[in-house]
Amino acid sequence: MPKSITVALIGGDKRQLYLGENLYQENWEVLPYGLDIPSSSCLFYSRKISWKQIVKESQVIIAPIPFTRDNQNIFMETSNEAINIYEFLDSISSHQILFGGNFPDIFLSLAKEKNKRIFDFMKCEEFSSFNAIATAEGSIMEAIRLSPWNLEDSEVLIIGYGCCGTVIAKKCQMLDAHVTIAIRRKELIPLLEAKGYHCILIDTLSEKIGNFRFLFNTAPSLILDALLLGKVQKDSVIIDIASNPGGIDKEAAMRCHLATRHFLGIPGKIAPKSSAHKLTEIVKKKEKESKERRGMGGRYSHTLKNK
Repeated sequence: MPKSITVALIGGDKRQLYLGENLYQENWEVLPYGLDIPSSSCLFYSRKISWKQIVKESQVIIAPIPFTRDNQNIFMETSNEAINIYEFLDSISSHQILFGGNFPDIFLSLAKEKNKRIFDFMKCEEFSSFNAIATAEGSIMEAIRLSPWNLEDSEVLIIGYGCCGTVIAKKCQMLDAHVTIAIRRKELIPLLEAKGYHCILIDTLSEKIGNFRFLFNTAPSLILDALLLGKVQKDSVIIDIASNPGGIDKEAAMRCHLATRHFLGIPGKIAPKSSAHKLTEIVKKKEKESKERRGMGGRYSHTLKNK
């Protein structure tokens, strides 16, 4: 049976591999590049052609999450290949769809100017909520692995109460930990206390930070500086899931001999099949919408709506 859609898989981690296998099972032709594919388990294969040719032949292009980690080249966990993100953008035509995650703002601005169609998984509420589950589970798993203490009955501090902080707090509470949320907005305190959490304002962290055995930072700014780290229990564990450069003074943490981990890309490490399943659903849904709009002669904005 002829393949219905050709998709380029460019770089990424294990999520891309499982996503490719899922789409292959849906009768899509899958063309990977910069992705380590185990010969014993892969259902599709890599043709020995350039990434530009692969992009040219595809209707759908799926880049990694995150799209880039250095704001210069596409993220490729298992490959030494380097593809400049702006050269990559120029290779995409306006009738193709580019999927990926955490695109830099300047990249999106250029894409708008050049009338490119982009869908950011991380701006899709359906996926970001799902992604937070794997992130929370992986964060807690790593904290337990590094700690000499049980999580149950321990004092846990979670800095930030966004998408990931919400799920980490809930799961720690379900494991019978005593959860404290550090926030900036006083108005959130009644809501969080109603859920059974303790609350502390980030500006007053120095008063109580020495009480906690487990600390999770989700805030994308430097919170745990040398002063605060000097007050943390020496056998505590700190897990930082904030995007680079993170929220911990790493040199100060080393001087204090604290167990810290800047843990990024957790869903690709901990639950890649689950993430790939959700990504597959979203890609199929958006491609179907795209096909329907093309059939109606519709036009697109530079970025597909993240519903």
